[in-house]
Amino acid sequence: MYISGGATQKVYTSSLNVTDAGTAENMIYIRCGQQPGHNGKVVISQGIRLQYSRNYICIDGSYNGSRNILVSCPTSNGIRLYSSSDIVLKNLEVANCGDSTDDHGIAVNNTRNVTISNCYIHDVYQDGINILGAYGITDYDVFLIENCHILDPGDDGVQSGSNGVTIRNCRIETHSYVPRAPGAHADAFQTTGTRNIKVYNTILKNFSQQLFIERTLGFVYLYNNIVYQDPERGIAFGENLDTSLQGPVVIVNNVIHNFFSYYALQAGPVEGSEFEPEDTVIIENNIFSNNRFHIGGQTHLVSANNLFYSDPNASYFNDDTPITNLSTIGGPIPDGAVNADPFFVNSAENDFRLQENSPARDCGVSAAAYGVMEDYAGVPRPQGAGWDMGPYEYAVNVPDTQAPSIPVNLSAQAVTANRINLSWNASIDN
Repeated sequence: MYISGGATQKVYTSSLNVTDAGTAENMIYIRCGQQPGHNGKVVISQGIRLQYSRNYICIDGSYNGSRNILVSCPTSNGIRLYSSSDIVLKNLEVANCGDSTDDHGIAVNNTRNVTISNCYIHDVYQDGINILGAYGITDYDVFLIENCHILDPGDDGVQSGSNGVTIRNCRIETHSYVPRAPGAHADAFQTTGTRNIKVYNTILKNFSQQLFIERTLGFVYLYNNIVYQDPERGIAFGENLDTSLQGPVVIVNNVIHNFFSYYALQAGPVEGSEFEPEDTVIIENNIFSNNRFHIGGQTHLVSANNLFYSDPNASYFNDDTPITNLSTIGGPIPDGAVNADPFFVNSAENDFRLQENSPARDCGVSAAAYGVMEDYAGVPRPQGAGWDMGPYEYAVNVPDTQAPSIPVNLSAQAVTANRINLSWNASIDN
């Protein structure tokens, strides 16, 4: 099914309610118009609803490499998925949604097997993406969020109360949250009481907490992420990082940078923990730089196989009060850890690649056992005598030996009796 965008733009003033379902063999595809006169911008101003067994449906807003479907809904969720399965949302812009705390850019409730790909979600009242109500999941990638940009939500970038969430190759940044209750906070990603979580190759910045893993059951993998920008915490765990874990928590090859007034990593409660199985929590190969405190809580969980550094020329704060006694900066770090300037290419411009003389080169440990085979840029690890710390391997003239992934959204348009136009979305790893 194709939705006409007119010659330049067409606004639909009612919601798109899909009333049929596909099958595994015959998926329903809904796309923006591709023909001249119909390939303008499609604006759906009252949202999209896939509810009650609307299964095996793909909504694709791609036209000529751009997102050509804009979804908004000023009084409710932009897109609501309810009691359905096997849904693909891709190449969509979702913006200006909601007027209450129940209203999100994309709301996923009691729905499984959802892929949200290459979407731009911004300026929504509550969460960019909110996932709830799918219980008993013990697999990864049941909810896959990839290549998305989430900007300026009213609360969390992504919030999940369901297992099986994977976030990869995304950018989640900046919130417009005004606290509506004491102790409330906005997080780039928050998950509560869940397991089978992966976040990797993702930029998370400028929220109260960038990665908040609250009351996890384990099976959590956070790697190759770029986590930076005050105000509060980089990565934080709730108060049960203890014997309730059923599987590993792995935090490797991230950079956590510029948390000038609080913790880069809050590893569980500050005191009173009964945590025992230390080998279940793996915190290695990370670079902690320019932080008021590098580690809070259960500092014994953090391996010496990390790099710690706080630039004495940076400005640090205790709440809003500047700190002048630099001996208090950084806090205790593990014995034997690397304590030196990581020599980023240009951290002022958020370029966290390593220079040739970086002490983070070749001093990490292998994380291959946790499935980490490449760096943030797709460069195979290791490149030198050993693994590098941080999200990037230092590499010079690395040959590209892998074929790019297959381009997507190929379409053909007849121009004349003997001529056609082909269009597609090029692979990002070309």
